[in-house]
Amino acid sequence: MTLSRVAANGSLVATESFEVPTDDLLLLSTTVADWVSRIYGDYRLRSNRSRFEVRERDYEEFLRIREAFLRRPGEGTVEQLLTRIEQVEEGSPRFTPAYLLEADLARNRFLTSRSSMDLDRAFSAIERARALAPDDPRPLYLLATVALDSESLDLAEEALEELDRVRPGDPRLLALRALVLERRSQPGEALELLRSAVRQRPSVQNLFDLANMENRHGRSEEARDHLRQLLA
Repeated sequence: MTLSRVAANGSLVATESFEVPTDDLLLLSTTVADWVSRIYGDYRLRSNRSRFEVRERDYEEFLRIREAFLRRPGEGTVEQLLTRIEQVEEGSPRFTPAYLLEADLARNRFLTSRSSMDLDRAFSAIERARALAPDDPRPLYLLATVALDSESLDLAEEALEELDRVRPGDPRLLALRALVLERRSQPGEALELLRSAVRQRPSVQNLFDLANMENRHGRSEEARDHLRQLLA
């Protein structure tokens, strides 16, 4: 396997090639994580970063559940996946990614059901993940996203303020703040902030969000230009 670190301007910072085991998924993941730490050696590691405290069979099941979720499952399948991720949590109760996946699954169901039970389940799983890994920013990103989905704008802003302390300058924060501003009926400021996020990080998600926001506010030509960038 080859890992490369690329700067924001597209220049290559570092690259490393190494062998990985293909018959042990947990060992493969930890090997890759160790090499990522080496490539980003000039970054300070989180003092309480989460480690993989998970049984191998639970990790393999976690990967199967995540793969099934990424295939856009229907409502019935999401229910089955939630049951399966609970079993992973029971077998490996300190495996933070399992709770994040549970929250994502519950959020996915909430978007169609608008059920407070699904929303509460998402928030509960996020809180468990935060308790296990208080320095990990991933639960905060998910918390801000779920709060936006449920129009809990004050909670979303609180999560973003905390993220700004641990991940200052992250372009993902600009994109999420833009969505909060839009919900606050400040479309001009929201569009400018999201354009800034795209300039710093022209990811598929950022370009897609910008095109959608432009389309919602009558800027259809600009939206088409950004959609064309996605297809280029």
